[in-house]
Amino acid sequence: MKNTVKSCFICGSDSFGRSTKHYKRCLSCGHETLTGVVGYGDIVNDRLDQVGLDRPNALDRFKNTVLRRCARSTKFLLDIGSASGRFLYQNRGVFERTLGIEVQPECVSYARKFGLHIATELTALNGPVSVVTFWHSLEHLPVDVIEAMLVKIREYSTKETVVVVSVPNAASLQYCLLGERFAFYDTPHHLHQFTPGSLDLLLAKYGFARGTEFCSLSYASFGWLQGLLNLFSSRHDYLYYRTKRAWDFGLPKLHRLLLDAYSVLLIFLLIVPCIVVTIYDLLIPQRGGVLTVCYQTTAHSK
Repeated sequence: MKNTVKSCFICGSDSFGRSTKHYKRCLSCGHETLTGVVGYGDIVNDRLDQVGLDRPNALDRFKNTVLRRCARSTKFLLDIGSASGRFLYQNRGVFERTLGIEVQPECVSYARKFGLHIATELTALNGPVSVVTFWHSLEHLPVDVIEAMLVKIREYSTKETVVVVSVPNAASLQYCLLGERFAFYDTPHHLHQFTPGSLDLLLAKYGFARGTEFCSLSYASFGWLQGLLNLFSSRHDYLYYRTKRAWDFGLPKLHRLLLDAYSVLLIFLLIVPCIVVTIYDLLIPQRGGVLTVCYQTTAHSK
């Protein structure tokens, strides 16, 4: 599908600049849209195994903490882009009802094995929601899907509803300095790159105002470390793909072992500068590599 951007779907501006060879940037709100030939932005982004499902890692603990600090009600949790269902599984006892929306068949089948309620479309939503979460899923969705989802969420929102969004930050120092080496630069899967301003404008259109913003040591340290590693590697996000998605890149085992060893050596060399810039991200969240924001309802239907 040829993606031609005539106006910004967030602010309506038709003034664009070129940020990279892949994205056009709205000169009004800063939102970036993938251009050229693109497909749907969904991927399998979780390892589909049971290892550690009951043992939250640092990133899991961050997500769970955000959830507990934001939730005004524990009646219904809706997770958009639920992947393996890990987040829902770890919070299944906190909420009376949970629902995950996931389009990848492998992930749907896997998550349902654990008794989780997973649907492939938001039409399955049939009751007021307490918390809606977008953990790095919003940037994968086409414009029409985003708009339809937010209309539906607004329809089923109450005065207690909150929406938690976590997305890569196109206004971050990481992206400004690293460009296409940015750890969260993921074409063609990321159809959008949000800024704090463009994310606020989008949610405001559907009745949600910015509330608490959260910093994650996991996101900050990973983003800087992987981004700096990318400067010395021809394979973008090699370490991430090896650990998170278990990719072998079609390479012989010896070749992979050598690349793994090279990555570990670089980590030792880059650890000090990584710590310094990670502290910067934690001190100035709006310039951090990832935006994680809780939005509170300003208008509701139910």
